[in-house]
Amino acid sequence: MNILVVDDHQVFLQGLIFLLENNFSADKVFTANTAMEALTIIEQTPNIDLLIIDIGLPEIDGCAFLQSLNERNLIIPSCVISATEDISKIHTVMNLGAMGFIPKEWDSEQIVDGLEKILQGQIVVPDDIQKKLHTFDNLQKKIVLSKRQRDVLVLLKDGLSNSRISEVLNISPFTVKSHVSALFQVFDAENRMECVENAKKFKVL
Repeated sequence: MNILVVDDHQVFLQGLIFLLENNFSADKVFTANTAMEALTIIEQTPNIDLLIIDIGLPEIDGCAFLQSLNERNLIIPSCVISATEDISKIHTVMNLGAMGFIPKEWDSEQIVDGLEKILQGQIVVPDDIQKKLHTFDNLQKKIVLSKRQRDVLVLLKDGLSNSRISEVLNISPFTVKSHVSALFQVFDAENRMECVENAKKFKVL
């Protein structure tokens, strides 16, 4: 069995290698610090049995890396081990085909158990993360914007003031203010920047 670990945090990487070499019958544990290094290894070693990646990789993050594997039709059982709490990114990697999300805060026994289950074909996600993913899915389905609200949202993203949005869309400043307030409510935001960021998380922008 060949395992590839992609992580740029050296201390965690060395600890994970130790766990893998002492708990799994791995013929070889390959390591990479970046997605590009990992792609090179995959091209040179086509029989990777398990891919373990961090989301927060430099240059090309874990989400983009998994997307690139899908685009290349490289089907490799993959698991994300990460310290991120960004539910939108976790949602993305799971939708891209990751078989599990393991928090870096888990102890060695939990990590080994999670990886064993993944190698057996099970999907591994902590219960609290699973609940958040379910909530995230439900919220995405509930977000319904009118065309005008979407127009205002795009202009908010571009940094336009309410008065400038009023001019561009040829609507009254009062109407703009009403749309902005509605967008704040939909995306649970207290300001324009938070509204735009939350819209991006829910893939509306």
